[in-house]
Amino acid sequence: MIISEPGQYGLVLFFYLKKITTMTFNHNKRIHWILALTSLFLLNSCQAQKKSKMNSISAKEIIGLINSQKPVHIQNRTIQDDLDFTTISNADQVNESLDQYIINSGIHFSNCRFLGKIIFFKQEKNKMISGKINATLSFVNCGFDAEFMAKSLDISGMLSLPSCTFSKVANFEDINANHDVNFSKSIFNEEARFQNAVFQRRLNMLGCEFTKVASFQGSSFRGDAQLSNIKFLEYCDFGICQFHENVFFNYSIFQKKAIFNQCVFNNRAEWNDTKMYHVEFKNTQFRGLASFVNAAISGKAIWDRVTFFTQAIPLDQCTIQKENLTVNEVVTLYKN
Repeated sequence: MIISEPGQYGLVLFFYLKKITTMTFNHNKRIHWILALTSLFLLNSCQAQKKSKMNSISAKEIIGLINSQKPVHIQNRTIQDDLDFTTISNADQVNESLDQYIINSGIHFSNCRFLGKIIFFKQEKNKMISGKINATLSFVNCGFDAEFMAKSLDISGMLSLPSCTFSKVANFEDINANHDVNFSKSIFNEEARFQNAVFQRRLNMLGCEFTKVASFQGSSFRGDAQLSNIKFLEYCDFGICQFHENVFFNYSIFQKKAIFNQCVFNNRAEWNDTKMYHVEFKNTQFRGLASFVNAAISGKAIWDRVTFFTQAIPLDQCTIQKENLTVNEVVTLYKN
């Protein structure tokens, strides 16, 4: 029998004590077995509690490391309380409504579980507190049981959150990521907010899963965006996005409505082998090559005021029933 939590020892002890009382021992031998089992389980329980305590680290200790400008390298730990970066001691007033703290040392968490909130941004009565990180920030294979609030974060180093699980809202609105960003194989079990984010370099979300609403509305992708093999199980919104380099949605699943209205695709854009239910392209521009090879749309597809600049209209690459297809003012400026 595997016991993973200290509190389980009492249940296991009760099970064995009940079993002993039904066995054919004399009274003294039964007392001996009961005492021996009780001692053994008390010892193991204490050791498990000690181990659990040793595997925890407080948010106060982590903030202390950052305040002393030391790099943070933490793995295989549980953080019980809110990790609030807005409490860092070097925050300066930017203007009347904004304070900003600065982190110059790298922060790395691996195989950690966060029971409290992750707070990089705070909105108070008449003031906001946001962060600027001049180094790498990474959470690798971590679990977040509460909200992850990274709104308005300005980061110069790599931002890396691969194979993470977000159990509550993940908020990355208005972030400015100046280096590569990696969310590959992460799972978002609640709303994921990336509105008005700026990705200055490469974004990798290969193999992610969004079980609730995912919004990237108004975001700017200035490097390649790898968005292939993603499961969007609810509504997803890429409206008003600017894709300056290549973007790939290949093999992704859009189970509910997918919005690409008012997008500008300046380079290659691919939806090859995707499965979509309801997709909209309204006032959308394809300035580079677009590909929809083997894309299957089971519900409605709306193409309204769409312009292709460098190729013939490629809608025949999609599989869709004619009665579900709406095409209005779809034009090409390409001359063969």
